[in-house]
Amino acid sequence: MYNAAVYCDDDLLGKTDANGKLTFKTKCKKVEIFANNFEDKEVSVQKEMKVSLTPSKEKTGNIDKVILTDKSDAKALKILEEFKITKKTVHKR
Repeated sequence: MYNAAVYCDDDLLGKTDANGKLTFKTKCKKVEIFANNFEDKEVSVQKEMKVSLTPSKEKTGNIDKVILTDKSDAKALKILEEFKITKKTVHKR
């Protein structure tokens, strides 16, 4: 996760790099992690940590219904279909 912010008591410890890694020193027992489009997470500090974040429900829950309508020109489709049939017939000779 690129650019996730890690905080200890409202003090920024740093942001993750392009590989999702961050090295920091802290006396805090817990840190908070914030990343765009993901739920915030509080985790216990360990010597090495691997943290998974959950996508934000706000982003995953707001998917609107999409309606697709075929607005093709029936005459144009018929001409294309006739052309395709004629082309197949010509090549078979």
